[in-house]
Amino acid sequence: MKVFLSHSTKDKQFVQALAAELETEKIEPWLCEVDIEFGENFVAKIEEGLRDADLAVLFWSPEAARSDWTRLEWTSVAAREISESRTRLGVVLLRDCAVPELLRVKHRIDARTDPEKARHETVAWIKRLRDMRRRDPRHLRCGRLCSYGLLMARGYLQPSGSASQWLHEGG
Repeated sequence: MKVFLSHSTKDKQFVQALAAELETEKIEPWLCEVDIEFGENFVAKIEEGLRDADLAVLFWSPEAARSDWTRLEWTSVAAREISESRTRLGVVLLRDCAVPELLRVKHRIDARTDPEKARHETVAWIKRLRDMRRRDPRHLRCGRLCSYGLLMARGYLQPSGSASQWLHEGG
């Protein structure tokens, strides 16, 4: 699994530690500081990184909120997420700052009080998505199928012929 790590360079210490932990889990992080070499077309490389990533994690801080590049990255991923009906974006809150409306509905991990715990939670979340995708790529789809799967996993619904009826009725 490839994960695009969208962040302000001011937050690179946390992000690089997370990237190292991802690598130990055989998850390939994409970091602009590592994946773009001096003299390369950085716009084309960011485009390539976003295109090739299975998932993006946005590290949200006041600096990220002010960054036009960070905004371009996460809005690009959000648009792709909608067009593909797949989970593509998670958010790690690094420091207090306003969270845009479109990010409020995303999976969020709070690193403001315990960054190490949040780093481990982020890696665990990415691993769960990777493992679900390996078992059945439909589990990463948003909407009714995801809701149905969640209800089944929690024991609220049993697999039966009524599943397709539940999905058809807008469950």
